Amino acid sequence: MPRRITQDDLARATGLSRSTVAKVLSPAAARGELSAATRRTVLEAARRLGYRDDAGRTVVLVGSDGSAWQDPFLPAALAALTGAGLRPLCLPWQGRDTPLPGGAPAAVVAMAFLPDGLAALAETHGLRCLAFNAAGEGATAIRPDEAADMAAAIDHLAGLGHRRLCFAFATGVVPHFSVAERRRAAAAAARRHRLVVEEVVLNHGEDDLLRLMAAADGPSALILAPVEGNPWRVLECRRQRPFALVVVGNDQRHSPITSIQADSAGLAAALVAACTGETAGEALLRGRLMVRETSSERSLLERR
Repeated sequence: MPRRITQDDLARATGLSRSTVAKVLSPAAARGELSAATRRTVLEAARRLGYRDDAGRTVVLVGSDGSAWQDPFLPAALAALTGAGLRPLCLPWQGRDTPLPGGAPAAVVAMAFLPDGLAALAETHGLRCLAFNAAGEGATAIRPDEAADMAAAIDHLAGLGHRRLCFAFATGVVPHFSVAERRRAAAAAARRHRLVVEEVVLNHGEDDLLRLMAAADGPSALILAPVEGNPWRVLECRRQRPFALVVVGNDQRHSPITSIQADSAGLAAALVAACTGETAGEALLRGRLMVRETSSERSLLERR
């Protein structure tokens, strides 16, 4: 059995001190304390000699700000990683100066969205870059299948007899979901069912949406796809004029609103499989339509 490579071996191979090697291999190393050349020398020696330590069981989760650690799928991901014997390590994104652990971590994972430069940084270190609940060039995405979820919502409403729908969304609020992808899916489903779909952008509030849905000749159904906030004003508007409502996004427990329940467990399992090398490709998982009182009645059309 080959002898395990130690940090002392790396120090001898590079001509650096043991403490310098330890700082390079520590994810908590002070930013700017060591030169890029020193870090590169140690990391190249670690890869060449096969230094592993416990870094090979580490999954580096990178977030650009505090919102990344509020990702709704993070708890399931952490539980699945630790259950598989992996060690999640959460790091804030500091650009190309972000200190990654030495040795060979299992993967670098962008949480919620892929920061510019992270995929290149991972490649520099010879690491695999994954994007969890996100998408971006250079990273393998593991996320909900937004196109399939949108199609499921429209199929449901079309099956109830609705022919004119409104699709309301916000742009640029939460980067990890694709407005363009949802719009394409909505347009394709509308063509398939021969529906009319009107769009309302919510960046400046809900007033335009509420006026449209409260109008006597407004659409008979609404698909709401902002990720943040609760649509309580929309629910109040339904009292003035009944219309069907579906929220595409994270399902709210104990809610009366029809919505898409994302496959959190499936996403977490896919992340583990990607980190351990069991899978290599993108994982898009469709959610489950949870039909509740806001779209369960055909009589909504008759009550208008």
